[in-house]
Amino acid sequence: MKKNNFLTRINKTGFFKFISEIPEALFSIALILLVLLILYFFEQPKGFIHDQFPSIMLDIAIFGILIVVFNKLIERKRDIKRWQEEIDDYRHWAAPEATVRIVGNVKRLRRQGITSLYLDDCFLSEAKLSYIDLHGSSFEGADLRTVQFYNATLHHSLFCEARMQGAILVGADLKWADFSETKLQGADMFKATLTKADFRYAILDNAILREANLMGARNLKLDQLSRTKTLLGAKLDPEIVTQVREKYPHLLEEPKA
Repeated sequence: MKKNNFLTRINKTGFFKFISEIPEALFSIALILLVLLILYFFEQPKGFIHDQFPSIMLDIAIFGILIVVFNKLIERKRDIKRWQEEIDDYRHWAAPEATVRIVGNVKRLRRQGITSLYLDDCFLSEAKLSYIDLHGSSFEGADLRTVQFYNATLHHSLFCEARMQGAILVGADLKWADFSETKLQGADMFKATLTKADFRYAILDNAILREANLMGARNLKLDQLSRTKTLLGAKLDPEIVTQVREKYPHLLEEPKA
């Protein structure tokens, strides 16, 4: 027969350790309630405690709920700080294990509603971060080679000097992203939203920009676009479209295998 979960936990951790996990305030409230119950049943003659017992119990219950909520908020703040510190610990460590640990902490922070993360110089090569909201995050100098940001929300994020060769950015929201001096060779940005993104000195060799929205892209030069694999169906500012059609019309056609 399977043991009761409560009893199992006590058996595994020890009774005193189990008691120590209960917040002191809640433990004190439980003792007060126990004392009140004893007084209620044994008070002779029946007096104040007997008459006011329901009201006292309600007040203590409300106070207990507030203590629980406050304790949860403190725990959340402590956990967020710990996960952010762990990311700092693995920063600059270029190893697959670092990627796994950092991604784990990123996902924990996301579950707590944190989107804007400091991930500069993190090793995230081959990380799977699709369908995730990390808008406003900083990835400056990060190793993002072949990272998967499929349909990720990354608007207003910083990728300055990041290594993003072969990155999967299909359908990603990258409005106002900063790709200054970022290596995007072979990156797949099919249907990505790149409006107002900054491409100053970005390397786009063999990048796939098919059906990408590049309207209003900043510091995007014809020479950079000439090195891409395809611009078929891409939304570009009129003057850039004219230049591409004149000098590199093949980029607006179906790319050859």
